Amino acid sequence: MQKIFKEQISTIDTNISQLERQKTSLSNWSQLIDRLPTLPLDTVFIEYQDAASLLVSHNLTDLPEESRSLEITKLNEYRSQSAQIAESLGGIVSLENFNNNQTIYDYFYLPAYHPADNYTKQAGYFVSIYYQGDYTQTFHVYQKIRDFADENQLELGAKIFEQSQVGELTASNPEAYITKISVPIKSHA
Repeated sequence: MQKIFKEQISTIDTNISQLERQKTSLSNWSQLIDRLPTLPLDTVFIEYQDAASLLVSHNLTDLPEESRSLEITKLNEYRSQSAQIAESLGGIVSLENFNNNQTIYDYFYLPAYHPADNYTKQAGYFVSIYYQGDYTQTFHVYQKIRDFADENQLELGAKIFEQSQVGELTASNPEAYITKISVPIKSHA
């Protein structure tokens, strides 16, 4: 009998944990929607970002389309299992693609909740911009970010993080999508 109670308690604890993550997810989304009118669209700025645990796909660079789709499916399964509601899929662009003005995602990612699945995006200062438009066209602001870095004598890191803020779930027109692009600052001259 004691074993049954312990199993039920464990199930309830799991459900509570999932509900807490869902609540946090919805709260974060609600806060973002409240901030939308004040987002500094198309303006490059420097900000401090806390460390973040991410579940990152395999490198997509040389994968065929079917394998790329499988990577997205795995991330969506993780999103469902970890009770993420509002977290949007993010993409990582290599510095090479960034410098060549190409929105080619080398990796996809989601926030991670299980330590074994984590990649840690280090805390630090980032050059960021909010881009409004289709997320396949974010390369249009890459030069603006590079110019800002050059003007301020900043050396940029090797990974460019793009995170959908407004996407398919909240906007029917890709021109209304908003993507936050963040590039770590490697050093300041």
